[in-house]
Amino acid sequence: MIGTAEPSEARSPWLTALVYLALGGLLYAFLNSSIAPSGDEELVISAARQAQLRADFEFHRQRQPTEQEMAELLEEAIDEELLIHEALRRGLLTEDPLLQRRLASLARFAFAAEQGTPTAEPEESEELLRQRAEESVELGLHRRDPVARDRLAVLARYALSGGDVPFERSVSDQELEDYLRRHAETLSRSPRAQLEQITFVGPDALARATDYRQRLMDDQPAPAEAGDPTPQPRSFPWLTAEDLQQRFGEEFSQALQETLHPWEQNPQDAGATSALPQLPRWIGPVPSTYGFHWVRLLEVRPAGLPPLDEVRDQLVIQVREEGRAEALAEALARLRRNVPVVIEPLDQPLDEPVDTTTDEPTDRSTEAGP
Repeated sequence: MIGTAEPSEARSPWLTALVYLALGGLLYAFLNSSIAPSGDEELVISAARQAQLRADFEFHRQRQPTEQEMAELLEEAIDEELLIHEALRRGLLTEDPLLQRRLASLARFAFAAEQGTPTAEPEESEELLRQRAEESVELGLHRRDPVARDRLAVLARYALSGGDVPFERSVSDQELEDYLRRHAETLSRSPRAQLEQITFVGPDALARATDYRQRLMDDQPAPAEAGDPTPQPRSFPWLTAEDLQQRFGEEFSQALQETLHPWEQNPQDAGATSALPQLPRWIGPVPSTYGFHWVRLLEVRPAGLPPLDEVRDQLVIQVREEGRAEALAEALARLRRNVPVVIEPLDQPLDEPVDTTTDEPTDRSTEAGP
């Protein structure tokens, strides 16, 4: 008669090993299924990866992507995969200790699931961390870890855009002037005025302001005792109509806008400069949220591009960033020519819902380091 073994006696060490080996195989298959290289160079964006892109879009936008939006998502995915491929090809993994540690943790987790051992992180030397990280890459574990993917892509972008060189190179005045002209629409400024003002407040503010006009001379500032005290200073540097509205209210801004209107036109236009009022001069009484003002316009800068000296530092940064962006775009175009990318056909049409019950949308904001 054959007896029945207790559950604890029935589970042999060999069975336990087989269970963990199966779990390890499943883990490997799951982690390596999204985007995987086929051979040494060819990169494959799987149908599962495309479904994940669509599921992420639906999760955040609460609707399905259009064909154009899906095409844009695929282009971004291709760029990301090419960047990751280039980061690994250049050995950039060795330049980021935190990324090495994370990938080493992924490798330990995979081996622990396969062997049935604890996953606690031991103290490891730099060499062992590097080996573990390389093992993680060999297994393809980095391809399903959002943090690792992001960091590898960042390292590649930085390298392909020139590294530290664009931040250090000098930028000539000619380059800055060319940049100003190319971006005139966004860098042009509204007319701005340099002015001083005096304020009259109270029920009789308008009458007192009107009477005070005879004591004001265009070529001289107001006497120190003129007007009433207010929180606003008496003199201002360069202010636009929008600045004036924020400080004194809409009525004040509109009144000054009428005065600034002649400066809206390009001073290079024929006859423009001859129509500009003579400065300095007093204008008023101008109403505001405080009361009534006399405003002395000292100087007005017409609408148009700012002087180069005023925006030099800002433009140097923008020119360098533009150079980095161009270098990165050229590098990505070169990678697209040299590295074959295969997009697997989808298992279902775009307009059919995606089953995401086994693969939740990726939320990178909640990812934590190992």
